[in-house]
Amino acid sequence: MIKEYTERLRLRDAYASMHEPESLRRLADFYWHVVVIVGTLLMLGSVGYGMWLFFVEPTRAESSVTVGARSEVFDRAELQKAVQALEKRQENFDALLK
Repeated sequence: MIKEYTERLRLRDAYASMHEPESLRRLADFYWHVVVIVGTLLMLGSVGYGMWLFFVEPTRAESSVTVGARSEVFDRAELQKAVQALEKRQENFDALLK
């Protein structure tokens, strides 16, 4: 507790005499510590948020989606039409490349 109080006094004195190199060094050290701590907190926060999105959100989405809600099912004829349409699109694309 006494160390914190003396550190505050040193920072206050260093800020008051900012033009002196010794004071500037103390302020630079304090600034560097603040930047490192804030950067670490931001990194940990972003990793935590990413993990939350990766692990928690998919389970929420899975609970709200009903599997098999679509009543239509492709039969072979519709599937063949879809494949032919995709093949025609591929042929058109290849023709445009030439």
